[in-house]
Amino acid sequence: MTALSPILHCYRELELLAEQMLELARAGNWTAMTELQQVYSVRVDQLRRLDHGVPISERERMDRYQRLERILGYDAAIRNLLTPEMNRLGALLGNARRQQDLHHAYGSVAA
Repeated sequence: MTALSPILHCYRELELLAEQMLELARAGNWTAMTELQQVYSVRVDQLRRLDHGVPISERERMDRYQRLERILGYDAAIRNLLTPEMNRLGALLGNARRQQDLHHAYGSVAA
């Protein structure tokens, strides 16, 4: 078995991280998912800095393609789970902002 190229190794790590992020999103563990997303972003930056001009075999090209397809699938699933949560948080922030605006406009109401 041949060793993975640095680029393919990065794609493999990104795929594993994306899968873990999806599992956390499914569990509703947004804090842990966000923390893992930071690790994911660092790995993406590292991938960008690698030498992409190195010739690759057809097998490695297909492996990269398949991993990227899975990464994109995980990303889409995460976004589908995240959208309702973002809407919920947006509504909470909107309500808090309206309450704050009312308080500033009318002050405290004596009981």
